Amino acid sequence: MDPLFPAFPPARVFGPGCHYFTFRTRRGRPGLAVPPVCAEFQAALHLLGLEGVARVRTAVVLAAELHVVAAVPDPCPADRVGMVLQGKLAPSLARLGLAWAPEFSHQPLPAGADGYPTFRYLYRAPFRAGLAAEGEGWAGYHCAERDWRWFGPLIRAHAEGAGTGKGETTAAAA
Repeated sequence: MDPLFPAFPPARVFGPGCHYFTFRTRRGRPGLAVPPVCAEFQAALHLLGLEGVARVRTAVVLAAELHVVAAVPDPCPADRVGMVLQGKLAPSLARLGLAWAPEFSHQPLPAGADGYPTFRYLYRAPFRAGLAAEGEGWAGYHCAERDWRWFGPLIRAHAEGAGTGKGETTAAAA
């Protein structure tokens, strides 16, 4: 049983409290898509779950932004997830001469809605952005293990989504 969400809906759909977050660097400066940030991003996502702040379902690091889909438990405000994640990654950005834009966006996702289009959009983002070639793993991609069990076979079977992926924390060659 998931300690954050005892009534766990089927993995392919969004449950109550799921939000889509977007974080950008100040003035859209690129530089996030580097191994140290990707590694710290993976660790920060894991800590969000351990600390009971949110359960991250899927996420991706791009050149100047992060996208995260996370289930936020009641009564935690969604803004807290953003503040905590930005705080955890701020030292890594500072080492690169980057900073977060003061605002970030989040929107609730409809409970019961099919998650496949959103998961596929985030999975494909590094390929569309030219950060990874088709068939390569992307260290800045995350898909929770439970979600990867339904999503991984779908993406591998889809000819257009022939990139590789692997569950819990990174996209690695399958």
